[in-house]
Parts: sequence; C-alpha cells; structure tokens
Amino acid sequence: MERYALHILLSILLSFMCGISLHASTRKSPQRIILWERNWATGGEAVPLLKIILDATREEFGSYELIKSVPMEQKRAMSELENRRTLDIVSIATDIDRESRLYPIRTPTDKGVIGYRVCLIHRDNRAMFRNIKSVMDLQTVRFGLGESWPDVQVLKHAQLLVVTSVRYEGLFPMLVNRRFDCFLRGVGEVEQELQRFAHPHMVLEENVLIIYPQPNYFFVNRENRALIHRLETGFTILLRNGGYDAFFDRFFQPQLNKLHIPKRQHIFLDNPHLTPETRKLMRDSRFKILF
Repeated sequence: MERYALHILLSILLSFMCGISLHASTRKSPQRIILWERNWATGGEAVPLLKIILDATREEFGSYELIKSVPMEQKRAMSELENRRTLDIVSIATDIDRESRLYPIRTPTDKGVIGYRVCLIHRDNRAMFRNIKSVMDLQTVRFGLGESWPDVQVLKHAQLLVVTSVRYEGLFPMLVNRRFDCFLRGVGEVEQELQRFAHPHMVLEENVLIIYPQPNYFFVNRENRALIHRLETGFTILLRNGGYDAFFDRFFQPQLNKLHIPKRQHIFLDNPHLTPETRKLMRDSRFKILF
C-alpha cells in the first residue's frame, strides 16, 4: 500500500514538472527590436513614444527588448533597414522615395513638428535675419542640411541656397566656421542640440519660423509584418484613448513654448515630395498643431 501511494506521488510530481517544462518551452521570448542609434542620441520623441506603443501592446503581442543599433548615417540606415540587416525600425521624415522603399507607419510621431523649422546661426549673423519676412528674403541665406535629407529638395524647390554634408555631426562645426548661414533645425530637436553641440559662436535665431508639411514616421521593412501589425495596433490604441495627444503635449509643448512660435515671422514653403496618402493625412484634424 505504501509502495502504491509512493508511486502515485511520484507520478503527480513528474506530471507537474513536465507541465512546468512544457510551459517554459512554449513561453514566447521577448520581441527584439533594433532602433537606429541616431534616434536614441538626439533625445527626440522616437524612443519614449516607441516604448509607450510597445507597452500598450504588450498584452496582445508579448514582451519586447528595444536595442540601440550601431552608429551610422541616415543613408546607410535606410539601406540596412531596406535589406533587413542590422535594423528593424527608424524614425525619420518622410518623402516619396522613402515610402516606396520602406513601410511607413502612417501616424506622425510628432504631428509634423519636424516641418516647423528654426535656424541655428553664427552669433555674428544675427542682423542678417532681423528683417526677413518672405521666401524672397531668404534667397540670400545659405542653409546647411544633411546630404540625404528630404528637406534639401524642399528648399531647392523654393530656389533657396543649400550647402550639404554627408555627416550630421559635421554640420555644427561647418556652421561655426561660417560655411553656411542657417542650420535648419526642427523645433522639437533644436534645444537638445544646442546643449549637446554647445559652442560660444552658435546661437538660436529668434525671429524666423520656416514651415512646410513634413511628417515624421516610424519606418520598417515591408516584410516585417509582425512589427508592422504591432506598431499600427499601438497607434490605434493611443489615438483612441487620448494617449497620442497627451504624449505630444507632454513632450513637445514645453519646447514650442520656449521658442515663442506665435511671435515669430512665419514663412511657408511647399513640399512637392510627399505621397498623396501623406498629403491627405496632413489635413486630418487629429494631427493639427495648435499654438
């Protein structure tokens, strides 16, 4: 009788242990997501917004591990993502070419704030900007931009002078050395850059605001259906529960207030390099920026 009871006990214990083993073997490992290193370094909205989206979808899609990529310039980042090598996601401004090569998660990460631009200038060039009121007034200004940035074509379309650099970090010393007059920066990134690349000769210009339609998207490889589904689901949740607007107000509004946006001279440029889908999106009231 004792031997029989011991046999039953051992059978129960064995079944319990097998159950634990089976559960462990079938438990999903975290979804590994490699985000472009530049999106971490700039202190922009990409990392905190992406974490909110991934947390909002944790119950349906499981846990995740967000990883910083190795450093690389924007042109290489797009190539790596397109060929699905060392990147899973980037957060960059959109244009027709990028939407043809990659999959855009078609909810702006910033409501289009990246298209609201101010100038970093050499401190001795302040007088140059005091009386600027129109696109025509801008035609004597040399603008510094990254070689592969969509903004280059926007400014050239407006017949403005553009000086480019392959390296993002190289644009700051170029400005200090007066290779150009205005390093055109998004209002959501300029404050952090003034701190990160601080130089006594580099200052924020206080009069002009250049505006053109230019939303920033998360882009992923077209074959990465699992990540596409998760990100689109996450944005749907945030748009429905108010989390999207709350994030914008918390992250961007203090920066906009510091830059005194309503008091600046607003100069509007056209952006002919947007897809019809993006043009339609930018008319959506959910993505309007109110000052």
